[in-house]
Amino acid sequence: MENIGKKLREAREQRHKSYEGIHRQTRIPVHHLKQLENNEFTFLPETYVKSFLKNYAEAIGLNPDEILGYYLAKQEKVRRIKEAQERMAELSKKPRVRNQVLEWALGIGAVLLLASLIFVYIQYRSHIYAKPTDHFNDTTNRRSAVLAIHETKYTATESGVFPLEVQITATDKVWVKLIIDDDKVRKYTLSSGQELIGNAEDKFEVVVENASKIRCKFRGKELTNIGKSGEKVHLSFKQNGLVEKKRVGENLQPSS
Repeated sequence: MENIGKKLREAREQRHKSYEGIHRQTRIPVHHLKQLENNEFTFLPETYVKSFLKNYAEAIGLNPDEILGYYLAKQEKVRRIKEAQERMAELSKKPRVRNQVLEWALGIGAVLLLASLIFVYIQYRSHIYAKPTDHFNDTTNRRSAVLAIHETKYTATESGVFPLEVQITATDKVWVKLIIDDDKVRKYTLSSGQELIGNAEDKFEVVVENASKIRCKFRGKELTNIGKSGEKVHLSFKQNGLVEKKRVGENLQPSS
């Protein structure tokens, strides 16, 4: 079984990259980067861990699909071992029935379990894993969860201009809609303390039903006077650094 954390650490050190540098590049908190290098994968739900692993691998020049393959194979093995242990614990509590039929049944079950493990491992090794989906409305949400939109991986353009980056933090339960480059629409219900980080190439729009319930940063700088309590606001962030704010019902000017 591959040591994922060791691979990440060695690749980062070979490229002389610091945790702070990786954080600026991926928006992954430094303490989470260290946990990944220590093979600690239970600090957030699996969806977010997979997203962090892929972004970290890309940032230090590793194959993200290969790293995800190692991780998923490891998680599957852990789950199977846990299931087997629970099954054995259950069986140990019941009186042993020593008869030939039961022994044959257990033998066949063990063979089938081994065959299924081999099949699952081959499937994980042979597929390209899909990108994680968003889970803002999942009952497993945590107040400290950081969810990132990675529909497209943007880099600096030939002119040296970087894509838009917007960070939204809910201060109370609030409904938010995102429009990315005019063609990708996402809707979320955020709880207090949840944070959404997204990027776009040319234009990033945010519609919030209650402007007083969010804090918003554009390219690392926090915006002020987003809106009043109960006010539904439409924000438009543009590549030239301009931020437009309209009350819902008014038309936003087209991107320059």
